[in-house]
Amino acid sequence: MTVLTPYFRGIASQRRSFFSKSASFVFALTLTTGLWTQTVVDAKTLALENEFLKIIVNDQVLDKGRFSIETTQGNPENPMDDKQPLIFGRPIPWTSYTTIFVDGTPVIFGGENKKIQKRSGQTYRFSQAPQQQRSDNGIQTTATVETHIQVEQSLRFFRNPSTKVLDTVLITYTMTNTDSAPHQVGLRLMMDTKLGNNDGAPLRMGYLTAASEKEIAEKDLFPFWQAFDDLPSPNIVAQGTLELREADIFPPDRVILANWGSLVDSPWDYSTQEGQSFIRAGETEKDTALALYWDPIKIPAQGKRTVRTLYGLGGLSLSSGALSLGLTAPAEYAVASGRELLIVGYISNVSGFDSQDTQVTFTLPPGFRPIGGKRTFELGTLKRDETRQIPLRLLPEDTVEPGTQSIAFTVTSATLETNHIQRKIEIMAPLKVRATLALSDAPVSATQTEIQATLTLKNPHDIPVQNIVATLKNIGKLTLPDYELATKNIPVIAPKSSVTLNWRLRESTKDVRIPTVSVQVITPGHPPETLQKSLRTSLSKPQWRIQTSHGQIQTSDAFYLWLAGDTLNGKNPEYVDISFDPAILQVLHYSPPEWAASASITQTVGQVRILLPEGPSPLASLPLGLLHFRAIGAQTSTVHIQSPAYSDTQILIPIHHEVPQ
Repeated sequence: MTVLTPYFRGIASQRRSFFSKSASFVFALTLTTGLWTQTVVDAKTLALENEFLKIIVNDQVLDKGRFSIETTQGNPENPMDDKQPLIFGRPIPWTSYTTIFVDGTPVIFGGENKKIQKRSGQTYRFSQAPQQQRSDNGIQTTATVETHIQVEQSLRFFRNPSTKVLDTVLITYTMTNTDSAPHQVGLRLMMDTKLGNNDGAPLRMGYLTAASEKEIAEKDLFPFWQAFDDLPSPNIVAQGTLELREADIFPPDRVILANWGSLVDSPWDYSTQEGQSFIRAGETEKDTALALYWDPIKIPAQGKRTVRTLYGLGGLSLSSGALSLGLTAPAEYAVASGRELLIVGYISNVSGFDSQDTQVTFTLPPGFRPIGGKRTFELGTLKRDETRQIPLRLLPEDTVEPGTQSIAFTVTSATLETNHIQRKIEIMAPLKVRATLALSDAPVSATQTEIQATLTLKNPHDIPVQNIVATLKNIGKLTLPDYELATKNIPVIAPKSSVTLNWRLRESTKDVRIPTVSVQVITPGHPPETLQKSLRTSLSKPQWRIQTSHGQIQTSDAFYLWLAGDTLNGKNPEYVDISFDPAILQVLHYSPPEWAASASITQTVGQVRILLPEGPSPLASLPLGLLHFRAIGAQTSTVHIQSPAYSDTQILIPIHHEVPQ
């Protein structure tokens, strides 16, 4: 059995080279940058490459922005696919192009293309003055279409879901409406596909093996498609990914397969002729092309629309034999994603004889359920040189086990030898967010303080975490305002991103206990997690200030305490309590300040309560006046002052015994 699965072999084999030809100003330069290299083939192109693929973009005035993709080492297990094209375009790309459809008018993205106009005998509209640059992350081309639609084309390497290495290209278009009015905007990406020397390899998607012209609607699309020429010994295995929701890749509205000549002559509208050959009119060789359509939608003023797709190498495990087998599936699967898992088995009869009573069976990892329930398929007679493919869609159940699992594909026949193949898949356990809880407080009135509970949820993973629920479970005597909800739902947290949730709570300042808040976080696939937090100190409250009338106080002396504090939101408290030791101090009387002339006191043993008038104080500072005492004991006494919404304050008053002269 041969397993054609690319793997990462480091960057040791990457070489630096530099040479120039001054007469023509043509040079080649390779710069190693992280996992890939920047390469300028000549002054007419920009290029970016790693050990698997190379992206080449036309940098001339004409055809600027047209791109091609080719292999460098390709799949390291397959020496046949080194330095081979995946999209036609050597040495300078021009045959593939993208159309922006604005308010019913097709405009070709990038610089003017005289070759396609001459070929078709038509005049096309092109975008205005495209600008482009190469960075470590890719090659970006930006141009304006019809004055008010700015379009950016971005090409960069992407970790292939089928192989887990950077052997595929993420193709992204972002369309921005810079106008003050909405516009209908669509996009068509037409790629002149070519697999090495084979310009007519059939495209394989689901049960479909497309060897002739066809249009496929969105409802009939599968998450990925593959193209190769010969199953027992494929020259190159290419793969396009149409749907990978965790990377914001969603299917186009339709896909058209046709010969390149037909698509290149029709920048947007094209009526397929089912069954028509991929051979161009007047020629004898096939010339396949692929067009992905995202139909027009309204983009509001200053709004954006982004579409993405993947194209590069495919991961395909192979087993040779009279009945040769191929098996493809993602290299890893995250259970928490909730999406279906697509695997495809290929079978090719290369025996020279028909295979009778042919049957294929999938053996699945524990906990996966086939949609439709079937794992075994009766193919009946498989004629010689016939190739078929069987897609199987799977959904995870609660019994899915994380770790490295195997998918197997077996074929039996009444006339030919049984064959069997396996492919590994990494099942990733449900993802979990990291949660932290913090509390802060601030006074909002004379009798209430507002507490903010802040929950931060961080997704440390490379794929989104979905459907997180956070609930306040314990808030003690705190109150939740009417506008706040105890339970909050987070539909998705993007990879390597954080989401912050806030709850505002109210506390009566008459409750002097330190507040405690509990929050429960539920992430699918994990038991609930409860976080609890208390304010480290009592609530932040204004302080009272106390001063004595004179320094040294002796037994039988009369003295007073001057009391003051800061106003709280411009309002004075209803009362202030002053506590003391009645064996040391005796209250004589109270002298209120001018602003509170009507203030009075009530007295119990060891305590005086000053009753203050209602209404706001006109002063920024709040003097409470003078409280007169007589010292009747000869030791140090502590005086406490307390009031709602203010912090407790105290002062030590030493009483000295008078010594006769």
